[in-house]
Amino acid sequence: MQISWHGLACFKITGKVSGQDVTIVTDPYDNKTGLRFPRTMTADIALVSENRPEQNNVQAIGGNPFIIKHPGEFEVAGAFIYGINIFKNGDDVKEGRRPLIYRIELEGITIAHLGSLYRASLKDAELAGLRDIDILTLPVGGGTVISPQQADNLVSQIEPRIVLPMYHHLPNLKQKFEKVDKFCKEIGVCQAERPNKLKINKKDLPQDDMQVIVLEKA
Repeated sequence: MQISWHGLACFKITGKVSGQDVTIVTDPYDNKTGLRFPRTMTADIALVSENRPEQNNVQAIGGNPFIIKHPGEFEVAGAFIYGINIFKNGDDVKEGRRPLIYRIELEGITIAHLGSLYRASLKDAELAGLRDIDILTLPVGGGTVISPQQADNLVSQIEPRIVLPMYHHLPNLKQKFEKVDKFCKEIGVCQAERPNKLKINKKDLPQDDMQVIVLEKA
């Protein structure tokens, strides 16, 4: 499996199913965010965590992807995806916010994608869908998402093997977020190396110590 980060909550995840590549793109953003979305991005599946310009620019993805933006269970091209509602309260619906988090199962690896999570903790029913997570993509920048301190607490709730921070400061980004270093200071286990891609097999997942890997924007 290969995972690259393209800014905000956008990841490109590619794994193999029956010898064929399957690519998932999460939360494709509009260029109005200040970041430039890759013109050549293609995917089999696109996941939208919330209907906002920073997350729902699915028309920018080539390859005619299957689009998921509702809660439920989906099997697409051999990948299993579960969309989970995370309403904060009834006001979310009134304001048009219908945020989701996702559980992704591909190549025997389980990924939790938390999108633009802005709640400091998850309820038991929500956590039930996030058992045995191998890789967690986690917002850490504060502002419209959870703060570095809240992100640290959430890691303790989910207990993943690998954490990939997202939603943190980048040059040219119009939204203001904390730098990822603040989260690294909170959690205390960020790797010094910052690769532009994570290549991982199930057998190579850490068994004892959790890893926090900060990916450079691809």
